[in-house]
Amino acid sequence: AEAKWRRILQDAEDGPLAAECLMGLKAALDGTKAPTELPFLRACLRAKKYQTDKARKLAVNYAGFLEKVGWQAPFKPVTVTALERELRSGFNMLLPGRDRHGHVVMTQSMGLLDSKNGTLESHQRAGYYLLHRALQLEDAQRCGIALVIDFRGFGFGLLRKLGRSDVSRGVAMLQDCFPARLAVIYV
Repeated sequence: AEAKWRRILQDAEDGPLAAECLMGLKAALDGTKAPTELPFLRACLRAKKYQTDKARKLAVNYAGFLEKVGWQAPFKPVTVTALERELRSGFNMLLPGRDRHGHVVMTQSMGLLDSKNGTLESHQRAGYYLLHRALQLEDAQRCGIALVIDFRGFGFGLLRKLGRSDVSRGVAMLQDCFPARLAVIYV
């Protein structure tokens, strides 16, 4: 397995320094619950500009977040099958194009938040799923992600339905526990 890793790393598009950082990060995560798959580690390193100590903290925070909110299978899986209703609602979307700065664009249409399409937590899980999809795009890792939040149709009635846990979970998702760089928020 180690030889396979080294061969993959030698071919890494980020160059030999990146391969060295990847191996260092993988070693630094031994004994933690953080994932050690190559694409995840590469995303952590890119998000933290190849600073291994910061990338390690990010990976550990990622695992801690998942454990805290209970979004691991089989409890609350983050899969297209488990979240089909929420993904089809249009509340969260990953757009096919880029903004004028090259950022991958995700949208949240707050007016589409409706309990018949799922809970706010399930919509957050759907957004989390789409963030993972975005990370498969090199532009998302190199340029960052633009988040467009559309508040049209979002009134005080919907605002009152937001619980403290919903808000803290949403903030935690964006604060150093996901290997993506939020470059800009458009409201």
